[in-house]
Amino acid sequence: MIKHKTNLRLKRITLILASALYAGAVFAETIYAIQIPAQRLDLALQSLAQQSGTQILFVTKAVNNYQSETLNQELTVEQALQQLLKGKNLQIKKIGENKFSIVEGIPQARNMGQLKPIDVNASGRASRDANAVQLPAITVVAEEESYVARKVSIGKTEQSLKEIPQSVSVMTQKQIEDQGFTSIAKALNQATGVTTTGEIGRELYQIRFAAANTQVNGVSWSESPSNEDPALFERIEILKGPTSLLTGSGEPSGSINFVRKRPTLNAQGSAAISGGSWGSYRSEFDVSSPFNQDGSLRGRLVAVQNSQGKHYDHAKNDEKTTVYGVVEYDIVENATLGLSSTYVKERYINNWGLPFNHLGQVPNRNAFVGYNKYSDKEQIDLALDFQYKFDNDWVGKISFNHRELENQYYGLFAFSKLDINGKADVGLGYIDWDRTEKNYDIHFSGPIHVFDREHKLLIGYNVSEDHDLYGNIYAYPTQVDVLNQHDYSSIVNKSINSTAYNLNKKSGFYISAQIRILDPLTLTLGGRLSDYKPKSRTIAETTTAWIEGTAKVKNEFTPYVGLVWDLNEQFTWYASYAESFVPQTSQNYLGEALDPRIGWQIETGVKADFLDGDLNVTAAIFQIRDRNRGVIDPLHTGCPGRGGICYQAAGEVQSRGVELEITGKPTPNWSLITGYTYNNLEYLNDSNSSNVGKRFSPDVIPEQTFKLWSVYQFDKSILAGMLDGMDIGVGVQAQSDVYTTDIKQSGYATVNARIGYQINPNWQISLQGNNLFDTSYLYYPGYASYYNIYGEPRNFLLTLRAKY
Repeated sequence: MIKHKTNLRLKRITLILASALYAGAVFAETIYAIQIPAQRLDLALQSLAQQSGTQILFVTKAVNNYQSETLNQELTVEQALQQLLKGKNLQIKKIGENKFSIVEGIPQARNMGQLKPIDVNASGRASRDANAVQLPAITVVAEEESYVARKVSIGKTEQSLKEIPQSVSVMTQKQIEDQGFTSIAKALNQATGVTTTGEIGRELYQIRFAAANTQVNGVSWSESPSNEDPALFERIEILKGPTSLLTGSGEPSGSINFVRKRPTLNAQGSAAISGGSWGSYRSEFDVSSPFNQDGSLRGRLVAVQNSQGKHYDHAKNDEKTTVYGVVEYDIVENATLGLSSTYVKERYINNWGLPFNHLGQVPNRNAFVGYNKYSDKEQIDLALDFQYKFDNDWVGKISFNHRELENQYYGLFAFSKLDINGKADVGLGYIDWDRTEKNYDIHFSGPIHVFDREHKLLIGYNVSEDHDLYGNIYAYPTQVDVLNQHDYSSIVNKSINSTAYNLNKKSGFYISAQIRILDPLTLTLGGRLSDYKPKSRTIAETTTAWIEGTAKVKNEFTPYVGLVWDLNEQFTWYASYAESFVPQTSQNYLGEALDPRIGWQIETGVKADFLDGDLNVTAAIFQIRDRNRGVIDPLHTGCPGRGGICYQAAGEVQSRGVELEITGKPTPNWSLITGYTYNNLEYLNDSNSSNVGKRFSPDVIPEQTFKLWSVYQFDKSILAGMLDGMDIGVGVQAQSDVYTTDIKQSGYATVNARIGYQINPNWQISLQGNNLFDTSYLYYPGYASYYNIYGEPRNFLLTLRAKY
């Protein structure tokens, strides 16, 4: 319970934090060409903050009744504030380097008790000491340009990283821009503990044990939005370990939550154009604005055109157009309705990798085996959410998402190694795949007061439905000169005779309680009851009846326990136990589906923040086990539908490791994010006894990874200001070996770098270089005939960016 020293009840206060829209240290005495039209004073202050990169804090109520005059002069920030506040009952207070607050000119003497520090952040919430006075409705106007995320929403409600008793990594939009990421896969491959694998453009993201589960704005998706552009997202949140409490069935690996950009209360815009190696080019546009005077109706539009060149021969550029629009409306003070839509049109050339040559070697990285005909993918996504804030600090939220995907793609892969003449037998396929996803989530969260302490409760229900129509047809030409032949239009056949229609539905009730046992000690207890029901049918000349799948689950309970202990203001210790489940289709000798796989993780670690939250450090140790894995039953044979093979739920795999991460600003001019992961992943039990003790998934999950990205921004205090406005960045990605039964990729490292220059407060130019030492490596090691895909050679990207 929050205790007040007086009976004075604090009324609602809205604190607006206008953050810098460009990185770099700017001194208060710097003169800016300020251009602000006559408008409401709060909007004028936001515009000044945006143009100067200054933090300006003020109470909305104090400035609500004022208008500003036109300002079109070269001034310092303090001079501009004086002009804007001239003749008003307001005064300026400098509260830090490059930070000001606006207060009423004649403050009334009141005993308000001791107000403790409030941490305001880009997600719009405030964290506070248990004994601090509560200041509700903290709002942020501009986006925070930092590698540190003060809050995350992957757990349905906004929480600080310290409140979550599991490892969490965050990729912010600032880091995405600094490193010049043009795809989700490139961005996530830089994240601590994440490994990107698979065909380029259709990647999977491995965390600790297996492929990650996916959320968008906190709502579960079965298909990752990896084809969308990273410019659409405010941040990407990565929670390590089982997340079935909130997502239902899924691997015990972790979840990735893609948080899309939302409208801002102040008008802002940005645009960028880029050009790079192999004829790559890109343009992006992002604008946000209120539509009325009080900002209750606001919108945002993001559009990106990306053309990605290839380092290998005979392949056209991949072309992708992405448009995202979102509108928010504050129906009343406590109720907000959001409506958004995303459209993606993609044309790409499939690459399923290279076969070995007759010497057992992979051809050089300029080689391409495939059909040089565009595959097409089109996506439209509609989302609706409604949030209501009750007077008792409870919040209710309803979210709905409808997504449609249409895919028509061509692919070619070899069935054999190349013979001495460079020829191989191949499979040439045409695939038509349509998917419709519907995802619903409703939850309520808020405080409850028991035994003079404030606790938090979350209750909710969600449903996901996937409808898949899938058909394919293959041709099998022999003795093809695959390194030189890339036109197969005379061979490919698009006459699909039958289509499989699969429908999967999962749903569940979830509840989680954060119980404050002591002021510094919080216990989290949670659980979920889940249902999973698949069915399928064949659509052909005669459509078959629906067949219910064997992998159905009813009332599967998933527990969660976590403990968080705030050792002091900087350090927090945590521990947690979490479970997951995955339904299985394999059958035992009785003809029954195997019990679901059950995964569990125990994790403990320490989280710390320094420099007022500008620098975060996390250290964790974890162990995951996945049991009930379907393995061959050696004691029974003759099972129907499986070639006579019977299965039993007896396999078990273990992941055990350590993870370290440092994120933030050690100094005002220096930003970095670095992480190290050690992950010993092995078989504990398998029907093939020779596997026991061996590495599990050695082709996609390395035992060790190290990732670093660091940027230093120069200012006038260095070298007499000769480098003022310039920034230099350097990064490293290193990993240990990965291998299959046919090939091994030894450990390797790549080095990336960046140099940027802030031309003025609005314009910046940067040059990004990747794999500077031109390391040759297999990004995706495969087998003798396919899935050997090289990583990109040395490449560059030049970007001109404007922000207003």
